Amino acid sequence: MKVLGIIAECNPFHEGHAHLLREAQAASGADYTVVVLSGDYVQRGAPAIQDKYVRTRKVLEGGADLVLELPLYYACGAADYFARGAVSLLSGLNMITDLAFGSESADLDLLRHAAAALRHRAGEEFHDALLSQLRQGKSYAAAQAAFLPALPRHPNDLLAAHYLAALEEASGAVSVRVHPVRRIQVPSASDRRSEMLASPERREAPYLSPDDFSGALLMRLLEHQDDLQAFADVSDSLADRIRTQLPAYTDYSGFTALLKTRDLTYTRVARSLLHILLDIRKEDLALLKSRGTTPYARVLGIRSSASSLLAQITQQAAFPVITRVSEAEQLLSGGVLSLFQKELRAAWLYDLTASGARGFSSSEKNGAVPEYGRRLIKI
Repeated sequence: MKVLGIIAECNPFHEGHAHLLREAQAASGADYTVVVLSGDYVQRGAPAIQDKYVRTRKVLEGGADLVLELPLYYACGAADYFARGAVSLLSGLNMITDLAFGSESADLDLLRHAAAALRHRAGEEFHDALLSQLRQGKSYAAAQAAFLPALPRHPNDLLAAHYLAALEEASGAVSVRVHPVRRIQVPSASDRRSEMLASPERREAPYLSPDDFSGALLMRLLEHQDDLQAFADVSDSLADRIRTQLPAYTDYSGFTALLKTRDLTYTRVARSLLHILLDIRKEDLALLKSRGTTPYARVLGIRSSASSLLAQITQQAAFPVITRVSEAEQLLSGGVLSLFQKELRAAWLYDLTASGARGFSSSEKNGAVPEYGRRLIKI
């Protein structure tokens, strides 16, 4: 049996994603397609424009058979961390035979060469050289390429190189066949988000932006002024800058732009602020790193024809597979259970914010814990 794995944000789902699914399925000849999907928060350090259940349905309608949620800590991480988490989830299912991803070049030799460069970079040397390039005003991608010329400049090619590097490191994944799919020229996800946020139905849908979380972020920053360094990606210098600029806070996006410097890209700042908002701490990431692999998989949606696949995955996976939130306390324990509970709180914040965008009252918003009442999306 051939099982295809795809990693995606689908923020939002559009024809480029539908093209990836079709082409990858044709190239792999897969019997089933498993998509690892970012949840309510995404890698650029922002809430997803639509919640994970809306996006899961779109992915299933686009041809996927099973949708799993990428744990929050990986979904909000930098490219290498995002890739390692997603690839370790797929490899840990012990079912994936093929991996596909979008690529500007679709040049597998180029991408493998770039992956080798990523794997052999020197830690401190790379960091210092990267910082030097950033101080010259270069973008993160340009700064990274200056130190590692083998790296591609295009964002999807670069992320693909990270996938391949992670695949080479993942135990049991060496036999996975790889299928780069050339991206088609369609409006970008960023363009789509801009259109959606400007549309009349924005609140009814709702479509969320970082600024919908402005009040929640300000409260977190005020509450944690003394321990900002405890949060993931927050350096001492960024913590000091946050404290210094806090009196000028107006909203989420404005404060992110205010904190940006030559050394700190907008995305890096946004990601750091999101970690503060969602209580993602350095110790949480240290726990995940010590484990080496994704500690669980949560099912978001499934096609009825893929029930046998899910049954096999549940039996063979290297970690617990959660189909109902109520199962978590029996399947998880200790620090891993605490991480999962933080994910639930982050999802609740998203749902409460979405309810507020629709104009619901406080009593309507606080009537239930949304994640416990959610069911799998089935088509």
